[in-house]
Amino acid sequence: MLDVLVCGAGPVGLAMGVQLARFGLSFRIVEKNKEPTPLNESRALGVHARTLEVFEDMGVLAAAEDAGMRWHGLNAFAGGKRILHVSFDETDAAHPFLLSLSQSRTERILEARLGELGAKVERGRELLSFEQDETRVRAKVGDETIEARWIVGTDGAHSVVRHGLGIEFEGAPYEERFVLTDLTIDGDYEPDESCAWFSPEGMLILLPLKGDKKARLLAQVQGDPAPTLALFEELLAKRAPGARLRLRDPVWLASFKIHHRLAARYRVGRGFIAGDAAHIHSPVGGQGMNTGIQDVYNLAWKLALAAKGGKDLLASYEVERRPVAQAVVRGTDLATRAVLLRHPVAQEIRNAVYKYLGQLEVVQQRILRAASELDIHYRKSPICGGSAPLFASGPSPGDRAPDDIIDGGRRFFDVRSGTEHTLLAVDCPAPELRGVRVVKTKAAHRYGQGLYLVRPDGYVGYRTGDERALGDYVSGVLGL
Repeated sequence: MLDVLVCGAGPVGLAMGVQLARFGLSFRIVEKNKEPTPLNESRALGVHARTLEVFEDMGVLAAAEDAGMRWHGLNAFAGGKRILHVSFDETDAAHPFLLSLSQSRTERILEARLGELGAKVERGRELLSFEQDETRVRAKVGDETIEARWIVGTDGAHSVVRHGLGIEFEGAPYEERFVLTDLTIDGDYEPDESCAWFSPEGMLILLPLKGDKKARLLAQVQGDPAPTLALFEELLAKRAPGARLRLRDPVWLASFKIHHRLAARYRVGRGFIAGDAAHIHSPVGGQGMNTGIQDVYNLAWKLALAAKGGKDLLASYEVERRPVAQAVVRGTDLATRAVLLRHPVAQEIRNAVYKYLGQLEVVQQRILRAASELDIHYRKSPICGGSAPLFASGPSPGDRAPDDIIDGGRRFFDVRSGTEHTLLAVDCPAPELRGVRVVKTKAAHRYGQGLYLVRPDGYVGYRTGDERALGDYVSGVLGL
């Protein structure tokens, strides 16, 4: 019997497979489509700073950087003037940029990594139905019955797994229709910064892609016009006057509507959902794929712990990850409604607010940390414990453990284990604990003195100065 059956081989399902392979679990990935996303269909584009940390741990960062390109900022224009500029270079992260990388390339990079780890995707194999009891899941895939301890649905917005678990997908579509194209753009624009133009007719967004003068244009439209080069030339002339851009050679044209929906639950029994199967929302901010990859990065180590005889922490997956998606859905909904304002007075107020707030450093940092998902935390999680001394510096239990230069010029990320818990002992003795890697340092400017137990997903699970309390947590909560 397998440990895990993964249904769906988009970026989220492939990331799940990579993690399960790294943890040494038995699994299979089935995908109904016979081929990966076509290379000319870029689909999800931006890989944010937090996901780049995940990619580094998974061993795909170098390949991703080689296939993508760095964005260093974003711009917003209205009335022929720039009203907002945010520089990603100021992001307080190991990788202070946004990586423009097409979903089609991301899938191939993750699938190649999966192959290096000795696994593969079973394409052209569709999940038809499944049932579960207290000990296993029995899934009908084509004419085969597959038994597994758990099933994970990474099978998109129309998820068979979500439907099979009877989970409601709460939300609604937006009224507006959108069009997009990937094409070549000649003219005067920053090749490593995105641009958004707000006009009385609606918004138009330019997202640079890797390749000479390659970019994506995205706009909301009235009615249901066919996405053609002529349509985008018309939209550009009306919404970005004076931009001096020339469009040519489209390789992908699409028209679509967007939804904002969130699954009522992330788990029923031995079944789990992640990615678009659990949450879909506006593409404003480019957080969908990133949130999904971080879903499975959270879930995989908990499945591995349970499979290998540790404590069952699987209930914490929904507790920790659903509020994250809820915040993303709410935030992107507010941002999308602001972008799509139609009333002239409301548009003027929006533009003035953007111009004023965009000049404030604290606002820019808030935008950067929210969009990059660096500020996500699990402080209210029932499996995060301990505390920081009063007025102490450093991350609290449930916070992301940041990278840092520790003794000897080492990066913490270079010595942290991605498949075990890591104990970072800052200027204090460190106990030896089974199943825990110990990293000692005398100085780390991002961490105050004490013991930090960092989970395999890079979050502080426990912080303390008391060795005995830490030992009780490791044995009692983790079962190590």
